[in-house]
Amino acid sequence: MSRAVKSQSPQAAGETSPQPAAGVPPPNRRFAFWCLFAAMLIWGATLFPFWKPLLMASLLAAAVSGIHERICQALRGRRWIAAAVVTLAVNILILLPIAGLVAMAVSQFDEVIALVQTFIAERGYQSLVEALPEALRTRVEEFIATLPTTLSSLASKGVTASVARQAVGGLTVMGSLLTQFVLMIVALYFLLMDGPRLRGWMVQVLPLHPTRTGAIVQRFRETSRTILGANLLTSIIQASIATVGYLIAGVPQALFFGLLTFFTSFFPGIGTAIVSLPVAAGMALAGHLYAAVFLAVWSMVAVGLVDNVVRPYLARGNTHSHGAVVLFAILGSISLFGAIGLVLGPLALSAFLTMLDLWQRISAGDLPSEAQTDSAVVAARR
Repeated sequence: MSRAVKSQSPQAAGETSPQPAAGVPPPNRRFAFWCLFAAMLIWGATLFPFWKPLLMASLLAAAVSGIHERICQALRGRRWIAAAVVTLAVNILILLPIAGLVAMAVSQFDEVIALVQTFIAERGYQSLVEALPEALRTRVEEFIATLPTTLSSLASKGVTASVARQAVGGLTVMGSLLTQFVLMIVALYFLLMDGPRLRGWMVQVLPLHPTRTGAIVQRFRETSRTILGANLLTSIIQASIATVGYLIAGVPQALFFGLLTFFTSFFPGIGTAIVSLPVAAGMALAGHLYAAVFLAVWSMVAVGLVDNVVRPYLARGNTHSHGAVVLFAILGSISLFGAIGLVLGPLALSAFLTMLDLWQRISAGDLPSEAQTDSAVVAARR
């Protein structure tokens, strides 16, 4: 009998189990939330060193997802082959211009070295110095006269070890860039191959209506295409205008410097000046003062105007934001995150406007219909 009494539940004995206060989640739910929050922090910390290549891979995957889907359909659903083809094409489009620039630089360097060696062999070392323009010849003679003393002073100060450390640091930076590029390519491949699965997972876990989630994904795709297309088109326009200036000023190997300007123009503000201003200085030292002044003005006005006007106009896409807002978003993001801010600034602005529009729709009670829900779920799984 006592066992029966002891085995009675609290409800049978007339007792009531404690209920959580209104508005307070149950203890197990709070515990699960904080465990999830801690796991997210740990997971974010593990991925933080690679956020730049992962971001670029996400942008590229969103930009070329349409091409990948068409190739996948042509290959009868073999997503891994289509992802490999698109990833290889992206590699070629990125590495081929760099290889061409390096090949041109090596070719020009070999030609200059051969020309100097032939000149010295025929006329002697002093004749090479005398062939320089007056302003440049004086500086070269002063440099040669003070070179032994300068080298001795540098050696006594231990500058050689400092130079070696700088060289090691430069190699480390190059290795880091190469590693990030490889990680970006690997992430791009898997994002393309498992894109539908990732989108379906987002629809399931995000606390939003499937239609809202699909709209966010679609906006990210459009923004990615806009950002990459705007930067590429702006660099092409800037490099073309700069090359025209090089040709007008009579700069030797104008096409080489134009290609070099194309790569540096991806850094807004000072990118094109890294090439054009030293070229203008070289023209001035060579005695072509008017050409140097023209090239400097051309670089600051014509080329700079494209950077400050055309790039923000193209980068705003379908957000209809003011060009100045986009420009400050780009510049502010660059000041915080470096070169990656060139794409992160417009992306952050687009994300803010998307979330603002989402909040306005939810506050107004604008709920999608069942047909929209079904179509969003199907689209997310494609």
